[in-house]
Amino acid sequence: MTLNLDEINLTLANAFNFLGQHLYASQWTGQELSCAPLLSPQDLNAKRAPIEKQVTKLEKQMDATPDNKQDLTKTRNGLLNELWEIGEADEAYQDRYQIYERKLETEKVLLNGLTSKSLTANLTSGADIPIEVWRGSEGFEYDIDLSQVTLPKFYANKPQQAAHINQKALKAWLRDIKPIIKEAKAKTSPNDQCRIFLKEKIELGGKDKTRDEYKAEAMSQITGLSHRAFNQVWAEIIPEGWKKAGRPRK
Repeated sequence: MTLNLDEINLTLANAFNFLGQHLYASQWTGQELSCAPLLSPQDLNAKRAPIEKQVTKLEKQMDATPDNKQDLTKTRNGLLNELWEIGEADEAYQDRYQIYERKLETEKVLLNGLTSKSLTANLTSGADIPIEVWRGSEGFEYDIDLSQVTLPKFYANKPQQAAHINQKALKAWLRDIKPIIKEAKAKTSPNDQCRIFLKEKIELGGKDKTRDEYKAEAMSQITGLSHRAFNQVWAEIIPEGWKKAGRPRK
């Protein structure tokens, strides 16, 4: 599914799908958005196990006590119906669960952006949805599938409103988001890979190398990264404490 980024604003659902494509490339199916919650295959099997054990026990009793077979059969059939309703962790179920896992991870990344000042969602009126609301204000709810939020009454006269994310802001934010799938990483430009590389180094703590040492490491890992491109990204994103030349004193 290819999204048209010529729109001024993306609906929350379109922004979610665009982020999913960035993270997962061709593994993203578009079904993630509306995928209902699922138990993991392990939890599903754990839920089935005691019922399957009861079925086995009943079948042994049916063989041992033929006179009571009708009642035992009725009980067993009720348990088999329970198992049918629970479902089986077969290959099709595991495929659906992978879709659900992609949904959960993509939603987590999107919410991290919306709660950390690095990405902003807005209402149809153009007003920003406050960060503190995304962080869990009482009465706030969001529905990515419907591209809708329910705001606390003291924020808006109309609680339920459509939510959007500016497409330019989304694209800028994605430059710092590391793709999950190798195929998706290959589509990320050398400059953006360099931004992600340096951001990860900065998040680890203090500067422990010279700029040229970081550059050598980055260029050994990122195909197509030039000296000039590294220097440009370095100048754009490093914090003030990293600007002093040389290796920091220990």
